[in-house]
Amino acid sequence: MTVTLYSAPVSPYGNIAEVALRMLGIEYKYVPTSPHGKEPDFQRASPLGRLPAVDDNGFTISDSDAVATYFDWKVNNNGPQSLYGGDPETRSKVIFISKYAQTDGRIISVGVMGLMLRGITDKPTVDKAIAKAQAVLKVLDRLVQDNGHFVGSTYTMADIAVFCQVLSFITGGGSIDAYPRLSAFYNKARETSVFKETHDRSLASMKKITAAMARKKNRL
Repeated sequence: MTVTLYSAPVSPYGNIAEVALRMLGIEYKYVPTSPHGKEPDFQRASPLGRLPAVDDNGFTISDSDAVATYFDWKVNNNGPQSLYGGDPETRSKVIFISKYAQTDGRIISVGVMGLMLRGITDKPTVDKAIAKAQAVLKVLDRLVQDNGHFVGSTYTMADIAVFCQVLSFITGGGSIDAYPRLSAFYNKARETSVFKETHDRSLASMKKITAAMARKKNRL
């Protein structure tokens, strides 16, 4: 199987797709790509120019959920080992939390990190974004089960989606120290092999970006 993943280290949605591929045991080639990139292969895989996108031996699809669903079905055939759960109750809960993390969760990822990437640092704007993020973080903190997962007793798409959004929030300078259950979940997951590579690459990439922004600012 020749799978190419077009993504960016600081893209929470690209990271969701990558962790899902890794959890499913899919070997893939990682191609760093910018949203709306002009590379012909990426444009074929993602007509809307969005990340992530994959090319699986000529079959192309974009969107984190679409990518995860496609490969999960190929590997697990919608069976009990599915990343979405093996029964109706589990699947519905996984979809609910995953969807919440990827919609409302944009506030804690793109909202806060986006300000940093655009160089917006004025306190009122940053404080407003963080206040919105805190409302979502409180919900996620309540949703963590006593066993440290969001649904069931293994990592599902719910865990993957939450982790990657929180990763972007932290990468953008946010803190989850005030949310003990969410912090415990995140700290354990980031040391797990399926999450660690994505976690480390995202942080390293943001360090390079902020260093480049600082150099540019100093030249002005």
